[in-house]
Amino acid sequence: MSQPKKQSFTCPHCQRKQEFSVWETINVTEEPKLKAQVLKRELAKFTCENCAGTIWVKHPIQYHDVAAKLMFWLAEGEAPKPPLEEGSSVMGLMASTGYTFRRVNSFNELVEKIRCFDDRQDDRAVEALKVAVRAERKLPPDQALLYNGVTTKDGGKKVVRLTGLAKNSKLSYEIPVEELVRQGALMSRTTAPEDEARKWLHVDEQFAAERLKTSATRTAA
Repeated sequence: MSQPKKQSFTCPHCQRKQEFSVWETINVTEEPKLKAQVLKRELAKFTCENCAGTIWVKHPIQYHDVAAKLMFWLAEGEAPKPPLEEGSSVMGLMASTGYTFRRVNSFNELVEKIRCFDDRQDDRAVEALKVAVRAERKLPPDQALLYNGVTTKDGGKKVVRLTGLAKNSKLSYEIPVEELVRQGALMSRTTAPEDEARKWLHVDEQFAAERLKTSATRTAA
């Protein structure tokens, strides 16, 4: 069962020292409430018992969904290495049963991956879609794109929703789901699934762009 670690923490607002529960390992199959806290971005949120000030506490999180055979690793703080060594026999055994391993670099990415796999989407296709949308709409590099689900519009048309986050703006983009399917087909040609199964992949826009570029080069040759 998931267990938090109690750590001494000083509120940056009022300087009062108090304990904060750090969840470095969570099993959401055993404790679904923890998944809800992650999705609401409450798990790493510190609220001072004295002044009610809030702050995000950065710490590593191993997110494990046994039922869905998913393991995500958020490397923040002083733990850059994932809990399972890449290429280890344990990881190989888990991969052989259908496990997916992903490394994420932010809490936003962690939430996004959960939503993506909950919707049974190929996260590689989602990242490739972001690459296409960014290029087509000439979005600035500092505007992050996050997957925000698939919705059905009037007339039964399905669209993928992406949220664009910049310094002082939050925009929403809707793309026909057929484009996501097309990007998924392109990504499926870039590498064999078994080549990725036993790795802590960081599947982001850069990952998708590099794979698509490599695939295009091979096709041209």
